[in-house]
Amino acid sequence: MTEERSDGYYPTAVFAQELTLVGNGDIATLPENASLGIGWDWYPHDARVFDVLLQATVPASQTRPEEIRVVMVARFERVGTPQPAFAVFAMLNAPTLLVPYVRETISSLSSRGLLGPILLPTINVIQVMSEMKMEASNGFASLIARPALAEAYGFNLAPS
Repeated sequence: MTEERSDGYYPTAVFAQELTLVGNGDIATLPENASLGIGWDWYPHDARVFDVLLQATVPASQTRPEEIRVVMVARFERVGTPQPAFAVFAMLNAPTLLVPYVRETISSLSSRGLLGPILLPTINVIQVMSEMKMEASNGFASLIARPALAEAYGFNLAPS
């Protein structure tokens, strides 16, 4: 029996694209403290399937001479005409879904280092994502050469 799905975004996979823990023995050259860096991107596979990527980097510092980099990817399938619009989902909802995976992975990865686990504070996804630009994403760049695919994602990139 096949179950018909209603309009929406359905996660089909969550996976780690990169997990890095690197020690830095030259403590004198490191900054005293370092702050968490967050990156975001997305990529369309076809008119219905796309990936959203969330990257977190904890730079090495004098207090913790280990650099940690985690890149988590969620693959989604778009069914029908879901709400919210694609750009809102890709820039707010999907990263919000990925944050717990990033948080747990950083904690787990750092617990294997010499200094014990890092427990990330709460991340204000709305604030972080307000600094990201859809037009600067690799996903958006890939749509420029494919206007029909761009239209499927709600972008009118056809030459005027």
